[in-house]
Amino acid sequence: MAVSKLVRLSDRDIEDIQALYTRNKFSLEQFKEIANNAKDYYVTPEQLDSNIQYMISLLSDLGD
Repeated sequence: MAVSKLVRLSDRDIEDIQALYTRNKFSLEQFKEIANNAKDYYVTPEQLDSNIQYMISLLSDLGD
């Protein structure tokens, strides 16, 4: 579910991804792996990659 929200990545999507992460629904490593695999199926992988990197940064900050 978290990876599907990466395409649009609205404020609500960011909140949803963070909520799933803080509820231990996935680890940062799982997120990275699945999100990066999703790039193979996206029309503009560069944009998705940017969203992935942004979300990884936000999730990393939550872990501190």
